[in-house]
Amino acid sequence: MRICILVSPVVLAGVIALTPTAHAKTISINGHGPGAVKSSCGAGGAYFPPNDSGVYGCLRKNGSGIVCGGTGDNYSKTCDTWGATPNLAKPNATLPNRADVPGHTDRPK
Repeated sequence: MRICILVSPVVLAGVIALTPTAHAKTISINGHGPGAVKSSCGAGGAYFPPNDSGVYGCLRKNGSGIVCGGTGDNYSKTCDTWGATPNLAKPNATLPNRADVPGHTDRPK
């Protein structure tokens, strides 16, 4: 029991140290109008034009993005931004095929 109490803070500190930080930030909407956000979206990014509530934004290919506008004083004058998503899981280079399935043969039965 005593060992668990002593080890728990060490494990918690390790988890916190190894967790990537979220690079999120709320910024002023000044200089981040729909045209500026669209032009900074870049090739491969997804731009979202203003909707009925005045919300617009961009999701870039690397996972970073910006969302601006909205209703009310808190949202209509600000943008929320976030950094690139860390690549924690690497996608498979190829799709599985018949040779990957154990016991499978190409011969019909």
